[in-house]
Parts: sequence; C-alpha cells; structure tokens
Amino acid sequence: YVADRNELPTGKVFLLNAHTGQQLQYYTNENMYRPTGVVVDDDLNIYVADKATNCIVALTSNGTFIRLYTDSLY
Repeated sequence: YVADRNELPTGKVFLLNAHTGQQLQYYTNENMYRPTGVVVDDDLNIYVADKATNCIVALTSNGTFIRLYTDSLY
C-alpha cells in the first residue's frame, strides 16, 4: 500500500504488487486529502492516517468506508 499526497482535492492509496510494482487497486474517500500512512489489520481492513484532516479513515479491503476516527474520540 502506498499513500499518494497529490495536489488534487482528494488523496489516494494504491495497492501495488510487491514484485512488479503494478497497480492492483486504488482507494479514495471524501475524508482523505493528504494521506500520510497506511496500516492493514489481520482482517485486511485498511486504516489511512490523513494529515490534512487529522483523522484516520477505516476502509474494508474493497474500499468500502467503515469509520472515521477523529481527535474528538479522546
């Protein structure tokens, strides 16, 4: 997984083949503007840390939105 902090209004996270570098899939979400980190759990859910919104976006492995974690949880 690679986080892309491009100049577009929304950022993307790409799933790449580790051996060939070929793009297999990409993820976007209206809450991702400047993704800076990506973690995948044992269930293959994807968690994206976003610097612009100071939140974490949780997605399923097919890109379906699960939850938005914000600093209001503290």
